Amino acid sequence: MSTSAFSSYAADYDKHFTNSAIGILQRKRVFKFLAPLLNKNTDVLEINCGTGEDALAIAPLVKSILATDISGQMIKEAIRKKEKTSAKNIRFEIADLKELHQNLSSPFTLLFSDFGGLNCLSPLELKKFSKNIAPYISDKGKLVLVIMGKKCLWENFLFLKQKDKRFKRRNTDQGIKTQINETYFHTYYYSPSDIAEIFSTAFTKKLVRPIGLFVPPSYFNPYFKNKRWLLNILNFLEKITGSLPFTSNYADHYLVILEKNQSIIN
Repeated sequence: MSTSAFSSYAADYDKHFTNSAIGILQRKRVFKFLAPLLNKNTDVLEINCGTGEDALAIAPLVKSILATDISGQMIKEAIRKKEKTSAKNIRFEIADLKELHQNLSSPFTLLFSDFGGLNCLSPLELKKFSKNIAPYISDKGKLVLVIMGKKCLWENFLFLKQKDKRFKRRNTDQGIKTQINETYFHTYYYSPSDIAEIFSTAFTKKLVRPIGLFVPPSYFNPYFKNKRWLLNILNFLEKITGSLPFTSNYADHYLVILEKNQSIIN
């Protein structure tokens, strides 16, 4: 995972995604499934927290949040935003996903990863992450992961229309070279069944739902800037079809909820 790529993007992330029309709609949809799992007894571990937008929204609903990101610049932006609020139950820390478990002690009742942060890990790295993090999730605790799938219809349609050789680029088990500003890194795409299998040693899949099936990927923001009426129609269609799990792998992202298997004590 490239620290420099996300650090270089920190200052513009909220403008390009968080505060964009598409970003707002996709985040609201994530919260539709996340919010029912939160209460005043919930201790949240957030990974790839970015500029802290999710942590700040979650804070009033939970007991505590440890929000982490590999990018120091993202964490600086998150702390800056926190200082403008009254939130006292959030801790922001710089942490690499591969080493995060080394500095944990008490178990968390919920781990949250939004908008493709785990897509920066290869299958082997993701398997190791599952093994390393499992001891720090309480029995029956939840993982709520928002992952980029392999068959995004919006992306495939765009590349097909443009006769772009990247058509169906996500549908591979190999990492794809990705660029943010002047930095390159690899992105790996996973189907819901891939995630269920990778995390199967300690976790069981409970729910999967599309995020961005009709609502397009964020790079369509310029096109919809003056077409909010069309975006609202697409959002309505998303709500209608959003209960169909089989559509998840065809969306920009999908949300999957995994539950920690109960420990067997002899």
